[in-house]
Amino acid sequence: MKKSQVTIFVILGIVVLMIGAIFLYLYSQNSTPPVRSEATGDLKVVQQYFEQCLNQVGTEAIVKIGQHGGYIDPYDPYLSGRLFIKNPVKQYESDLAYLSDDPDSAVAYWYYGFSASNICENCVRMSQAPYVSEMERQLSIYVSEHLDGCLNNFSSFQ
Repeated sequence: MKKSQVTIFVILGIVVLMIGAIFLYLYSQNSTPPVRSEATGDLKVVQQYFEQCLNQVGTEAIVKIGQHGGYIDPYDPYLSGRLFIKNPVKQYESDLAYLSDDPDSAVAYWYYGFSASNICENCVRMSQAPYVSEMERQLSIYVSEHLDGCLNNFSSFQ
């Protein structure tokens, strides 16, 4: 009696494994990544031009994000998503650190504390560190706003 029960469970286990293997095989066949089609002839030149502009604008945005501590332009509240307190003279009262006399050198403080006195015992701790999703949003906005300027309405193809 017990041997027959074990046999039934072994057979059911084998059937479940076979169904799982078939399912995984079929799923892997349907989930192949889409292949990017390459343009041919005159369209290839346009595609290369567009990709070059996209690469140029994207690189500009990434460099600016790196220069300003995760914000493409800390002076633009729409783009940065934040309103920074700016004080290049008293940087301890600012949300930005100025690394030179150039106001474009501003870098957001990621973590800092401040209090009403100079002693930081019960400081308010703040963070201006951007989330990855915030940086992605900034990149998207920047590329959307600057790609047309790079493409120049495809005037070089007219």
